[in-house]
Amino acid sequence: IVEQAGYKEDVEKRIKVMYEYGDSGYIDVLLEADNLMDFFTRMEYLTQILNYDDNMFEKLENIQIDIEEQKAQLELEGASLDHLKAEADLQKNQLEDLYIEKNIQVDKLQNDKEMRLAQIAEQEAERAEIDKQIQIEIEKEKERIRKANKKKLIFSDGEFKWPVEGYYTISSPFQTRISPITGREEHHNGLDIPAPKGTEVRAAASGYVVLSYKSSSYGNVVIISHGTNNGKDYVTLYAHNSKNLVNKGDAIVKGDLIALVGSTGWSTGNHSHFGVQIDGVWVNPARYFNY
Repeated sequence: IVEQAGYKEDVEKRIKVMYEYGDSGYIDVLLEADNLMDFFTRMEYLTQILNYDDNMFEKLENIQIDIEEQKAQLELEGASLDHLKAEADLQKNQLEDLYIEKNIQVDKLQNDKEMRLAQIAEQEAERAEIDKQIQIEIEKEKERIRKANKKKLIFSDGEFKWPVEGYYTISSPFQTRISPITGREEHHNGLDIPAPKGTEVRAAASGYVVLSYKSSSYGNVVIISHGTNNGKDYVTLYAHNSKNLVNKGDAIVKGDLIALVGSTGWSTGNHSHFGVQIDGVWVNPARYFNY
């Protein structure tokens, strides 16, 4: 641009001279020659001046073209910068949205965690209450039998009948596991036997129904006292039934239909949860089947 300003100043001076003297000024210079040699000398000088003028105008034109090209390039780069700025703004907005979404997810996970912890506490409290209630009902049954002068119920054979005939797969055994409900480690106190909804659930041994009701964790549950064997009280539990078919106090014979398979309570699919308790302690039911 500085170069253009210098050329522009020179051109303006030449234009001023040409305007003042016109083309006739060149002719007068030639006619004023003293002799032929002077004429040709003046002609050579005038030719150089004209060539200089042509070169100067050409350079000015080229400089002007360069300026226009640079201007166009700057405008293009400006448009590119605007585009980049727009993209940056868009990415910034997307990041802000992701940040908001992340906070929402964190809050949700925290709420889910608190809910699971509450469920765990509720489940543990309820199962502790069920265990307590089982013992109370067993003692009541013993007292009822004593008052009725009946023979004490004896669990003589020491073996159980498989409670869901035709379905022998165990989806979750008696062991420590990660709960499918709470996502935390827990001790699974029975056998989970998957079967279609409505499949018959039968008593594993003879006895009396000590509980038949619906709880939040076990769903529809039936608990049967089978009496004693070697001085120890035996109890079986059948949980998550779609329907209970017996009532508290009913006398049960081994193999009787007592419930239908379901997925009530804290359950992730149709199955029968079968548990065995001896003197108030949950044990592995698999030990008491004659396969």
